[in-house]
Amino acid sequence: VLLSTCGLLGEVRISLAPDYGSYSKALDAIRDQHPDAQILAGTAAFVMQRNRFMERLPEGVRATIRLLKWWRQRQQWTSEAARPTDELLELVAAHTAAESAPADLRSAIAETLSAIAKFDQLKVTWPLSARSYFEGDIPKHLLSQRPLVLSPTNPLVNMASAQLFQPHELVEHARSRPFFS
Repeated sequence: VLLSTCGLLGEVRISLAPDYGSYSKALDAIRDQHPDAQILAGTAAFVMQRNRFMERLPEGVRATIRLLKWWRQRQQWTSEAARPTDELLELVAAHTAAESAPADLRSAIAETLSAIAKFDQLKVTWPLSARSYFEGDIPKHLLSQRPLVLSPTNPLVNMASAQLFQPHELVEHARSRPFFS
């Protein structure tokens, strides 16, 4: 559900999901849905797991994410498919920080933009300690896709698939000029 307001909130997205009773039951139900519906259904059904993941991120990673969202707002995008979602930026920033352990915010931004600049080679997966699902829950065909950005909460969707996101403009913006000038 998408609501538009005239006030400060602008557009507000509300996702509804049935009470599946457990994560595994929700995953089974979503796995049975059409692939196009799996991302929306997973977003609604796994919101508690996603919030828990985000809350566990160190403050430096959350600051990096906020700066990346600010940076995204300052860029020109030709379409919604070319504009990276909050979740895509969050996952790339969190994964980059986990892989490289940047010393400060400047290096965290630089390393994340460097990963984005090589978007076609990106492979974002999560260790069992950071994700809500087992390795066997990931469809085998997803693991061979590049770029690959898996959510730590929904193993059924590649957040970087060409059906969801067109990365060319993001890559160009990441390569075009220094973040801190």
